[in-house]
Amino acid sequence: MGSNHRRRSDTPGVRLVLWWLLVFAAGSGLLLILVGGPPGTSLLSVAAATVPAAGLCAPGLADGGRSLPPRAAWGWSGLTVALLLLGVSHGLRGLDLVMGLVVPGVTLAQSGAALLGLVAAGLLVRDRMTGPVAAMGLDGAIAGLSTAGFAAALVLGPVLRTGYPSTGPLLSLLLLAAVAGGIGVLGLSGGRDLGLALLGLGIAVVTWWIELQLPSGEAASSIGVLTLGGVVLVAGGTVYRHQTFAPVGQAEGRNALLLPGAFAVGAVFLLAATLTVDLPPLAGALALSSVAVGVGRAGLALHELRAMTIREGRARADELTGLPNRRAFLDRLAEAMAKRGELGLFVVDLDRFKVVNEALGTGSGDEILRQAAQRLGALLEPTVPLGRLGGDEFGVVLAGGGGDDDAFDAATLLSGVFDAPFRLGDTSIRIDVRVGVALRPLHADDATGLLRRAEIATQQARNVEGRVAVYEPSLDSRNGDRLITVDRLRGAVTRGELLVHYQPQVSLRTGDVVGVEALVRWNHPDRGILRPDSFLALVEQAGLMRELTEVVLGVAVRNCRRLWDSGRAIGVTVNLSAANLLDAALPDLITRLLGREGLPSSALRLEVTEDTFMADPARATAIFERLRAVGIAVTLDDFGGGNSALSYLRRIPTDALKLDRSLVHGMDDGAGYAVVHSLVQLSHALGLTLAASGVEDPATLERLAAVGCDVVQGYQLAAPMPSEDLVRWLDAYRATAGPLADRLARAAGPHQEERPAGMLASMRTSA
Repeated sequence: MGSNHRRRSDTPGVRLVLWWLLVFAAGSGLLLILVGGPPGTSLLSVAAATVPAAGLCAPGLADGGRSLPPRAAWGWSGLTVALLLLGVSHGLRGLDLVMGLVVPGVTLAQSGAALLGLVAAGLLVRDRMTGPVAAMGLDGAIAGLSTAGFAAALVLGPVLRTGYPSTGPLLSLLLLAAVAGGIGVLGLSGGRDLGLALLGLGIAVVTWWIELQLPSGEAASSIGVLTLGGVVLVAGGTVYRHQTFAPVGQAEGRNALLLPGAFAVGAVFLLAATLTVDLPPLAGALALSSVAVGVGRAGLALHELRAMTIREGRARADELTGLPNRRAFLDRLAEAMAKRGELGLFVVDLDRFKVVNEALGTGSGDEILRQAAQRLGALLEPTVPLGRLGGDEFGVVLAGGGGDDDAFDAATLLSGVFDAPFRLGDTSIRIDVRVGVALRPLHADDATGLLRRAEIATQQARNVEGRVAVYEPSLDSRNGDRLITVDRLRGAVTRGELLVHYQPQVSLRTGDVVGVEALVRWNHPDRGILRPDSFLALVEQAGLMRELTEVVLGVAVRNCRRLWDSGRAIGVTVNLSAANLLDAALPDLITRLLGREGLPSSALRLEVTEDTFMADPARATAIFERLRAVGIAVTLDDFGGGNSALSYLRRIPTDALKLDRSLVHGMDDGAGYAVVHSLVQLSHALGLTLAASGVEDPATLERLAAVGCDVVQGYQLAAPMPSEDLVRWLDAYRATAGPLADRLARAAGPHQEERPAGMLASMRTSA
């Protein structure tokens, strides 16, 4: 993963002393260079400046390296040793010029500094990369090898042809390649600490090349100026090292191939030039390597494009039946409406399917849906748009006019394919259907409007003989409020009428606020603030869940950024629906939003209800794993309220469970208390955090503390509130956190014990 939030220096006094030493040594060296002092003394000042610079880079000495990720810690440690070796090499050369004391090892120290700088640059750049690391690494290799090739041809050509030992120039070229590749891949998004460090390393490379091409006496002053600048820049990067820098993902769209394409083209021209101009063979070899990596990158891009096409196809297909899903079906309906003047939309609904599903189990219900899709497909021509709209609904588009009579006959024919019973092993079961019809242009002239009217007709079909109904405008007298609500809701997503309120989540161990849950509200122009249970079902039916989720995520992440900027580094939780788990682009959207605000992945947590997960465990597991791969924690919400399958807990890639409200409210009797206590122990044995919502009275709060529950939220602590009220509430809460923590600790008693170590968690992870 990328960089996490890093704490400031635990030893500010040491850091201040190191900075004063660096400024004194660098200033003394610069003064000697400007006034024309002996070259050797300026080199000794440079050597002296590298010592405090190395101390500043040392992660354990100056600013608490324990807060750094492993790659970053090793990278800064490598820079520390590289600076020390650089100082040794300049010190030895300074002694040679001042005293004529020739000490072997100058070249060896320079080579060691370059080698460690190369390794450090690679580790620091890798620490900031996320997403498709292989593709980003190839992009960096193309940029780095091309830059090194041009440097070998245009700058180091004379040196490479003089017979100078090849180790030094080769290492310097590799170091330049690492610096150029890192800057090319990360750009300005890699963070100021890394940018300054890479720039300082680049200056070190230029310094070395000047040294190789000038006599030692003439080179000393130039080397001193450049080296002092590089040393100060590398040390200056540590000023920003404690700050939060979001990991950098791969560029998207055209930008993804712009940088590697430009460098690859340059490498091709350089390779062609080596055939006609007397250039060092090394330049041609580096250019050829860049072209070869570019060919591999193009192959990877084609593979990614093919994989993306497959993912998009799966995201638009219903996994159970293989038919287009609601979104894809609406697109096909819109295409058909653009080509034809008159057509009919038929919505086929399996009647009382939920009862059958509950009686026979979800496996049998899935088989019925598969057979229903096969029956409809066998009846229709392959070119006829057919899709699964969700749940037990299917959509069919038939071309042609003819009015209500023809539409009624076609609907009757569609319903007739369900006259035969469904076979489930040795059992047969009969399923009735309802068919609703809407005609274009008679009833609507757009895809979503036509679908809404067909679904209204499906509801009416329940009350008529034959279970078939054609839409009638009079039906809107019953459904008018619903239609108006859906139309307004569609505009609310774009007009900014959707609000996000936040409910604090409090740790029962410490009494601290550990996060907030983002809860969407609709500021209805006529009805005021609406809770989600009054409109989320309509959002799902209208196919707006993706847009609504993107709005809520965007608002929640922006407000989270404001909280962090004000010193309140707490996370925000956002709820996902079943439709979100069908969206393969969701992890990329979340990564992009966090990156735009400069927040680490730990700032966001997602919640999915248990019923949503159990409806399609395979797809939900895949999405969970992709989210957790980028560091997003996932909570299984409403746990224990439905048909819980405890066997799934070993394999669900989740970080926490949140109890269903019915269990929380039922703790006032012995049996309910025992159930919650058992679930707490189970979750802790699996290495999971257990949360509870709906805490509305002090007694429930203390019971949850007594059984060892980790996190709670509810009206007893605070109601959901706008972001500006949340800030004031957090300030006021600080005064009561201590007493609350003491009271909860007394209520917890012996149950607040340390969780068992990782054996069961490892079994769960490996399952």
